Amino acid sequence: MLGSGSMPRDLVSAVEKVEGTYITRMFAEFETAIRSYWRTIKPKTRTPVEVMLNRVADRLTIPAKVKDGVHAVREYRNHLIHERDHAVEPVAISDARHWLATYLARLPKQWPG
Repeated sequence: MLGSGSMPRDLVSAVEKVEGTYITRMFAEFETAIRSYWRTIKPKTRTPVEVMLNRVADRLTIPAKVKDGVHAVREYRNHLIHERDHAVEPVAISDARHWLATYLARLPKQWPG
């Protein structure tokens, strides 16, 4: 049953936003992991995500295809969060999970810290 004053269209609107919310949250967790690794390389620096992703990818020889996939997720997430006007290709949850997990799998199993 819908809450007081809720209409079926409210449920439809909420469902339409679930995927974007999930991608946003998934990327936030991904970014936290990458920043944790980055602090072992460059402590006490606040590096923009785009730069950090490129530098970590270069350092760990992450394939360009994986790096590009992660950047596509990042750009889509930025589009969702900041409601930017320029067109961005949507990324499905399954694709986002694939690119982010593939990138994370290239991190060392353990790092200092």
